[in-house]
Amino acid sequence: MRDVKRYHDFQFLGQLDTMRASEALISYEVRLHTKGPNGMDEVYREIFERAFRHKVDKNEYLMRDDWLYCTQYLSSYFFEAQLRATLKERFGEEWFSDPRAGRFLKELWSTGGKYDVEEVVKRLGYSGLDPKPLIEEIKNYFLLAESHTY
Repeated sequence: MRDVKRYHDFQFLGQLDTMRASEALISYEVRLHTKGPNGMDEVYREIFERAFRHKVDKNEYLMRDDWLYCTQYLSSYFFEAQLRATLKERFGEEWFSDPRAGRFLKELWSTGGKYDVEEVVKRLGYSGLDPKPLIEEIKNYFLLAESHTY
């Protein structure tokens, strides 16, 4: 059980790191596309050093422009947390072992790619993509982590 918990911790912290990188990249790319490339080396360095708490090569700014693709990653994390919250609400904490949850997911995905993510979250009962379930998961994770000893 201890190894499973450590694996889960490793996975969760990796996801947090990806979210932090995506947020930094969004911040940088919005500035880049608003102001243009002049002086962006220092902006890049400042944003990424603040995000990662270590020195970065400011010349990397030349290689970092995915045209806001990182927003797709953040959207997927919001959606994933919303789906997980819905499953827990409808089928309990052990939703993954409840056959009704399997039937629910089959029904949800039965239309293939007919609906975009905004339409799917509306089918789950949300008004749209919402970061709140993800924020709650992160808060709960760290509150629970404080109470555990290894």
